[in-house]
Amino acid sequence: MFRELLSLDGTTLARIQEGLPFSQAIPLDWKLVLALAVISTLAGTYLVTSLRSVVALRNHKQHGKRPPILPYWIPFVGSLIPYLRDSPRLAAKLVGTFGQSVPAGLQLGPIKMYLAGSPDQTKVLFKTTPALSSSTGVVMAMKYIFGTPAEVLRLYAGDDSGPLARPVPGSHVLPENRIRFIHWSLAHQHLANSQNNMGERYMNILSRNVSADTRFGVEWVEMPDLFEFIQQLVFPAATESLCGSSILSLHPTLTEDFWAFVSCIPTLLKQFPRWLSPVAYNKRDKMLRMVKEWHAFAETHSDFAKFGADDPEWDPYFGSKYVKERHSLSRRIGMMNADGRASEDLGLLFA
Repeated sequence: MFRELLSLDGTTLARIQEGLPFSQAIPLDWKLVLALAVISTLAGTYLVTSLRSVVALRNHKQHGKRPPILPYWIPFVGSLIPYLRDSPRLAAKLVGTFGQSVPAGLQLGPIKMYLAGSPDQTKVLFKTTPALSSSTGVVMAMKYIFGTPAEVLRLYAGDDSGPLARPVPGSHVLPENRIRFIHWSLAHQHLANSQNNMGERYMNILSRNVSADTRFGVEWVEMPDLFEFIQQLVFPAATESLCGSSILSLHPTLTEDFWAFVSCIPTLLKQFPRWLSPVAYNKRDKMLRMVKEWHAFAETHSDFAKFGADDPEWDPYFGSKYVKERHSLSRRIGMMNADGRASEDLGLLFA
């Protein structure tokens, strides 16, 4: 093909003598034109993004500006393809390019994803990147990890009132729809209160479960997987102390199903459609179904409105007052429904 371009026959010379431009005088193969266009586009994109990355890194270090983005070849797509193929390797490349001392980002189609290696870097990200906010992260987690319905997601996305008792100036969110403040205040009231005995209850349940495990005796026991062993002990104890024992009795495989769901979270975060990742979606659907069944069972056996000072701190159906009050308040929110409550409490189990 290139040899044909370099040999000028009589017809081509005649066309040039007639005054035709060189590009019209020499007939170019369309495949070659397409290849040159693609190569130049890819190379130009990488050159531009590399220059932007260098400038952004310098400005970030010197002036605290927005962190750099890893250079990429394909316009509009960015690093999405390598992210979908091998995200740990891409994260390692990001750290290898910019080091661990600064946060850095990836362009994943229309989305920018940032990697921070410390709490200080996270603070820098929120300060220098206006598009980032804690509410944005919550919406993404609720949507892609916990399967929150679209109508309930609008509740989270529309809450710009902040987590404090006094709403952010200019916010017009109704008091009953201040979902961030509701969650923050309940957690502060119940989980940070040393008088609610939740920590003591957890340790008592954990001790009871260990004592009832027939694998243990007076002799040392070798376990094939220490992390799996801890998972199987800690999750049911934490779940019972927080949510009651009925959720575990209703669903004896809850612990195994929960950790199977957790193993699918990296896949869910990649936002593949259901038909490409049916296993991950099915694991999440099973957890959501079990949480909904627990809610229905607990509502018929316990009064979730009883979370006052004179009411019991814990019951086997809803567990702690924290879960009872969360459930009670969520039922007052007009935009919330049974599927939304299930996704919220799946997030609570994960937290």
